[in-house]
Amino acid sequence: MTIVIIGLSTFLIGSLPGYASIGIAAPIIFIAMRLLQGLALGGEYGGAWTAWIQTTATLALFGLTAGQAVVCQFYSLFFLTQTLKVDGTSANIMVAVALLIGTPFFVFFGSLSDRIGRKPIIMADCLIAALSFFPLFKALEHYTNPTLESATQKSPIVVIANPNECSFQFNPVGTAKFTTSCDIAKGALLKAGLNYENVVAPAGTLAQIKVGETVVNTYNGKSADAKAQGAAFDKTLAGTPKSAGYPAKADPALINWPMAIVILTILVIFVTMVYGPIAAMLVEMFPS
Repeated sequence: MTIVIIGLSTFLIGSLPGYASIGIAAPIIFIAMRLLQGLALGGEYGGAWTAWIQTTATLALFGLTAGQAVVCQFYSLFFLTQTLKVDGTSANIMVAVALLIGTPFFVFFGSLSDRIGRKPIIMADCLIAALSFFPLFKALEHYTNPTLESATQKSPIVVIANPNECSFQFNPVGTAKFTTSCDIAKGALLKAGLNYENVVAPAGTLAQIKVGETVVNTYNGKSADAKAQGAAFDKTLAGTPKSAGYPAKADPALINWPMAIVILTILVIFVTMVYGPIAAMLVEMFPS
């Protein structure tokens, strides 16, 4: 049915008389046929093995589009709200303004890629991003939450643990249990949105969290009294960063809006450098 609809509507568009022949009916029929084409396309999508179609979005993560996936700035909003503790409204406004300013660069870099090629722009963007991401995100911290920056410098957080006890904490469905002292320490800091450094501890020792000069001891999650120890650990850890000057939220009065938007706009421009040429480059990979 979808093939018949799209075939007939496309044929009718090709044979449709112009305005000079049938007047206002020409554009009306044309729009109607375009609507039928869209309807047929929607039927193809809904009637296909949609699980396979969605899989291709994940496969955007490999090959040519890997750079696109890495440079994509979904993380900026998460970083603002979760790590820098900027309130959601302010963070969304900042990102929205940066997107508005940076949007014309999609067209600019797409047009530029027509003249100098797709690959030079995409590869240059990946290189620039690799060299500048860390300084830019550090600058974003400086201009949105200087109190956090100051606390991080005066009282850095360090996890002292045996690396053999530290696992990769990937738990998308929430069923995995992380019970080693290292995992407990890092999981708690991750949940609190606190950055930390790693220091190697001897095998057989329990992990420790050091905030400035204050040490917070962890526990073995498999011990008999793990629940009681966990409650005491959570209580101690909750108050320690605050005592060291770590803010619970970014102070709105200290946010430098112009500079924050400038940095976010630069990050958006990085996105446009890879997104602008990418579709044309993908199409050009396959001969007509």
